[in-house]
Amino acid sequence: MRRPVLLLLALLVFAVSAGGTAQAGPVGRVIGGVPADPAVWGFAVALTTDYGTQFCAGSLVQPQWVLTAGHCRIYAASAVRVVVGETNLRGSAAGLPIDRMMRHPDYRRAVPGAPRNDLMLLRLRDPVAAPTVALGSAAPATGQILRVAGWGATTYNRVDDSFGPSSPALRTTTVRVRSPETCVTDYGAGVFIPADMVCASLRGQDACAGDSGGPLVQGQGAAAVLVGVVSWGTGCALPNYPGVYAVVANHTCWINGVTLPPEPVAQLVAAPGDGVLDAEWTWSGPCAQAPEPTAFRVRVLETGQVVDVDGARPRAALTGLVNGQAYTVTVSALNANGESAAATTTGAPAPGPLVPTGAAWTGLGTATLGYEVPPQAEAIRVRTATTHGRRLLLGPWTDLPADPASRRLRIGVDGLPAAAVRVRLDVERAGVATPTRSAALEQPVKPAQIGRVRVTGAAEVGRRVACEIGRWTGTRPIVVARQWLRDGRAITSATGRSLRLSTPDEGTALRCRVTVSGPGGATRATSAAVVVAG
Repeated sequence: MRRPVLLLLALLVFAVSAGGTAQAGPVGRVIGGVPADPAVWGFAVALTTDYGTQFCAGSLVQPQWVLTAGHCRIYAASAVRVVVGETNLRGSAAGLPIDRMMRHPDYRRAVPGAPRNDLMLLRLRDPVAAPTVALGSAAPATGQILRVAGWGATTYNRVDDSFGPSSPALRTTTVRVRSPETCVTDYGAGVFIPADMVCASLRGQDACAGDSGGPLVQGQGAAAVLVGVVSWGTGCALPNYPGVYAVVANHTCWINGVTLPPEPVAQLVAAPGDGVLDAEWTWSGPCAQAPEPTAFRVRVLETGQVVDVDGARPRAALTGLVNGQAYTVTVSALNANGESAAATTTGAPAPGPLVPTGAAWTGLGTATLGYEVPPQAEAIRVRTATTHGRRLLLGPWTDLPADPASRRLRIGVDGLPAAAVRVRLDVERAGVATPTRSAALEQPVKPAQIGRVRVTGAAEVGRRVACEIGRWTGTRPIVVARQWLRDGRAITSATGRSLRLSTPDEGTALRCRVTVSGPGGATRATSAAVVVAG
């Protein structure tokens, strides 16, 4: 079994034992390589400490972003420098500082030494004018010849499991992709994960210690695409232990979500009010791992008004507008990389068509909306539109007949999540739908017990006992359900506040179980047992 090794350059590395279980030890890993052509590998970068020691490699995927391995996060961001546009580190300029390190959210070491989702993005403090590499759209196929590059060790001694010196010049070599079945056989099921990893090598050619995070590419020159990131392996260039790489194509959504401007917003509406337009929208990332925008920018083109709102608040009130005048409203999403394309809608402030008077939770998943309805000379249709996080839920249309008098309208909404939501009405008149201003419902609080549930009264046959529920907190209204238990089993039809004890109860342990439900959910509590006397 390989012993743990800490390289002289303080490089964290890993290895897998010949028996197929991963152990702490060397990894990272170019053996049998040749000097890399700077014109071809201009996107390759070296990760160094702030005192100049190289410990990992990476690839420039955007002018301000480097993709490397997740296990290369062994120093604080302030201590890391990135050497860009240099293939020879000897005498190269000082590395560039970074201001952010973002390891893949699903990175984990389920098996020590064989990390899954082994990717990390580094944000340079300033963008650079250097070549970037495109991301591969598919995992490499078995038998495909690829190229790997790095500044790591160029020799490996299998006898004492030691590595030779790293190379000051970037080196590259070719490797062949091996079948997933072969990789599982070599490393063991549960260690090599075909869904996350690919393994590749050629006789005497492999990545080695210090190459972690470096590029595995398909094609050459401008046609080159990044298909893998150097991740882990046992030794270097061993016949039955090929190098293992994280597959880039599995994570392009996360990479693009972090390194590019965000996706545009959707379902933008501008609900009219008296001298105001309430802009509201939804935003949905391309995948679960894509980070949300840091802010949204709202513009009124006719007035030049610009409002920035927090990324967690997809709405804005645009005030000081003239009733009856049409305005163009645009909304774009922002992050550290820039601004998305803008979504556009129009709206005209007006006192109607319906005036919200409030909204309230009425139970688990249900709420009631209140509106003042001015006189309606013609029939209209209404439907609910509920915004929950990134989702917009539309209810069915309901017909409202014409009425010459003003009236109050109450509309029930069900199927709501136990979360903060905003609900509006869409009003259709003469084929034209107009949204009302939204009403906010705060996230309801689940019922919580303050005073304990207890059985009161004399627990004797022929006497009556009561189930006292104690005090409860939580969003109102709440509904209480009781169930009497005899020796832990429910007594059929015994669900009232009190219970008359009979002969079958004598000598048994009696309890009362209470279920308290509200808009925030349900909580169950059971009283202490009382023994029924004869």
